[in-house]
This record gives sequence, structure tokens and C-alpha cells, in this order.
Amino acid sequence: MKAYVTIFDKHSSLIDLFERYGFYYYGKKDSVSGVESVYIKNANKIFNDMYLDYPKIHIRDNNKFLLSIYPKFHTRMFPDSKLRTEKDLFIEDVSSSNSIEKIYLSGAYHLDRFKKGDIAVIYRTSDNGPAWYESVATSVCVVEEIKHISQFSSYKEFLDYCIKYSVFEEKELRKFWKSKKYPFLIKMLYNIALKKGQSENNL
Repeated sequence: MKAYVTIFDKHSSLIDLFERYGFYYYGKKDSVSGVESVYIKNANKIFNDMYLDYPKIHIRDNNKFLLSIYPKFHTRMFPDSKLRTEKDLFIEDVSSSNSIEKIYLSGAYHLDRFKKGDIAVIYRTSDNGPAWYESVATSVCVVEEIKHISQFSSYKEFLDYCIKYSVFEEKELRKFWKSKKYPFLIKMLYNIALKKGQSENNL
């Protein structure tokens, strides 16, 4: 199976992004708006690379773990994985919602055990209601990197790293920087939104 996109050469940053995720130059195409370049992705070809093979997930020789995310952040971060009960919830059009890459801050003690290529199953915690209906696994991500907040030499460095792909607002990030309450930063690729029939069952 193959997918293709057409892009004008002037959009060099967009071309770089598609190439990063496995698209390659195929040829030119005439359109009403002018000559466009055609880029193709062969879904059957495996590179054993988390970016080139996206959205495929490698399940061998890596760790798998649950990453718990509070509801107020979960749906903003993973809009394709919102619950049926949230169907009327408005999702703001921001980078953290639209991007494949996600950054989340967590206080989970075990995160320092994991590394690039490991699999994070996103677990939406309960809204204080029955866990059977609200506490669910919704998505699957692949870890790009995990950092400790102590690795940043300044708040500006920390903010520059987080702000584009993090679900948190700047005032929240400043608070986290000061308190160090959530010391681990996990940067990951959003690969799969589980089907509603799968995600809305308690684990």
C-alpha cells in the first residue's frame, strides 16, 4: 500500500517533515496552480526506524508501559482519543493537539527506566466517576526521549523545549519549573488512537 502527497518546492520545511516520516521524492505533477513535486510513502517497506516507519510500531526488543494522564490534559493532548462522553467537547486548535509529537511532564517514578523506541500506552485516569467507564487506555505512543528537569540549565531552555508540543500553558510550565513536582519530561510520537470499542473498557 502506498500514500502520496503533492507539494510545491517552496514549502521546504514541509518537505523535510514528510521525508522525516518516510516519504520520498517520486516526480513532478502539473496542476492548475502550477508544477508540484510528488512524494510517496510505501507502507509495506520497513526501515526499522521509528520515524521512517511511522505510524507502524516496533514491538520487539523494547519496553512497554502505561502512562497515566489526567482527563483535563488528556483530551487536549489526544483529541482523536477522546471518549464518547466528550463528543461535544470543544478542542482548541493548538500545536499540542495537532502535532504528531507530544511532550508531557510526569512525576511517575519509573520513567527513568525507559528509552527511545519504548512503547507508552496512554491511560486516561478517571474524572472521579466509576473507573469502569472513565479510566481507560486510549492511545499508543512511541518514546522519542525522556529528560529530567534537572538537565535544563535555565527556565528559558526548559520552556523552549516544552512550549510547542506540550499540553501545558506557559503559566503551568513556570509553576512546574519552580516546584519540580513533575520532574520527568517524556517526548513521544502519537502513533495510534485506539478504537472506541477497545478504549472504553477498563484494563
